[in-house]
Amino acid sequence: LRNIFDAKCKIQTFWITTVTFNKEEEMSGTELKSLDDAYLWYDYFSCPQMTASYNPTAMKSGEALPAYLHSSSSGEQLMKAVNSIPAYVAQSKYFFVLCPPIQHESGKFCNFLSWSKRGWCKAEEVSRRLSHFNKLVVVVESEKQGFLHDSHDYLCHAVGTGEFSCCDMNHMVDGNPIPCDKIKVSAIVQKVLSARIPQLASSSLQLDVFFHRFLKSVNPSLLRGLPNVPTTQEGDLAGFLKDLRFSGSSVQDTKPL
Repeated sequence: LRNIFDAKCKIQTFWITTVTFNKEEEMSGTELKSLDDAYLWYDYFSCPQMTASYNPTAMKSGEALPAYLHSSSSGEQLMKAVNSIPAYVAQSKYFFVLCPPIQHESGKFCNFLSWSKRGWCKAEEVSRRLSHFNKLVVVVESEKQGFLHDSHDYLCHAVGTGEFSCCDMNHMVDGNPIPCDKIKVSAIVQKVLSARIPQLASSSLQLDVFFHRFLKSVNPSLLRGLPNVPTTQEGDLAGFLKDLRFSGSSVQDTKPL
């Protein structure tokens, strides 16, 4: 961010985004300068963190135990923060993806591609895409390299098909069973959809009408692979047209695919 402020890092549209979506944008000097007074929300240090395996012998003598480790409400506070992720993302003007090519301590190589496969990262991306349909995200790959990116991958590769650490561990930590994170993520994605769809449905703007129909149509795809998803009820043509806000005149004017 400091390099962005000092104009050492130029943020332009990624060439694939330009070719695929015909978008060519650049963060202006005014935008970059405004970040100097911005508030940052970063999931790692903005959410209370839990330690799955705490080793008291590793603590120095007389060292105080971190509050979040002995607080009975730590889990509750963490869940409140996690459930608030869609709200933070929706209210943020910019969405930064910090994904420098680097080797993880596990030996795996991490970059933008690996980020896009992580279930929790996909959940944050979906929250961003559904609250800011036409806004590009800022992908940062090094101290002086970043670009504006757009993608519809979230439509093809649903959050429920992403990689989750709990699933990699077979939902066991230190011999104890743990719940699957997909349960939490499912609630988050459904919360975003349940808030966004009615909001668009109440608007008469043509673009909002389009996005309302879009979300209603892709709803099952976005929830694919997630648990506790309501079953889709089949209906008749009249109900379908009403649900997607098609009137008699608009149907007549609509050309078939």
